[in-house]
Amino acid sequence: MMRTLIVSGGNIEEDFALDFLRRQPEYDDIIAADKGAAFCLRAGLVPSLLVGDFDTLPEKTLEHFRRQGIPIRAFQPEKDVTDMEIALSAAARRQKAMGDGQGRGTAVILGGTGSRMDHVLGTIYAAAGIAETLDCEIVDRHNRIRVLLPGEYAIAREEEWGKYISFLPIGGEAAGVTLEGFRYPLREYQLTPNNSLGVSNELTADVGRLFFRTGRLAFIRSRD
Repeated sequence: MMRTLIVSGGNIEEDFALDFLRRQPEYDDIIAADKGAAFCLRAGLVPSLLVGDFDTLPEKTLEHFRRQGIPIRAFQPEKDVTDMEIALSAAARRQKAMGDGQGRGTAVILGGTGSRMDHVLGTIYAAAGIAETLDCEIVDRHNRIRVLLPGEYAIAREEEWGKYISFLPIGGEAAGVTLEGFRYPLREYQLTPNNSLGVSNELTADVGRLFFRTGRLAFIRSRD
């Protein structure tokens, strides 16, 4: 299964990000979105592709990767999608072209969060839009966010990022939601996007179980 790292131009705490990357298996593909290329240069990462309008990336950094022969897809700042959505779409296309045909690939996103809440939400929505191709996870020091498709999931305590676990429907209702092994269990529940019912649950078992039939859920593990 193909693994992609996407480095975006949001907030990246470098000590956390470098430690996180040291603990990860090697990635098959690395895509830098705009200012994310600057982190790649500092971290010694060689991107497979650079995308974005590059309005926040120093020209000397862009030129460094251009001299290395790294493919660059440049866009006008006046566009209908964010640099992150461009990067996610590119990752999905490359997964289809380069994958082994054994199901969805995975993508880890660094720099997908920060002070711009509109960009954070836009990244989650964009991840939901390609969820059938890529299982995306947005990671920072305090959060790990995945968009889940209908099905059954085991959530192990040993994999906790923090004690708080939230399930929020994305793009509409999520039907048949069942939670077992959680402080606040559910049985065949219909989560809607107009309330906060799914926020701040906690595991009570070593392995919690989630099942839902339709919709998409943002699965958020958080710590203070």
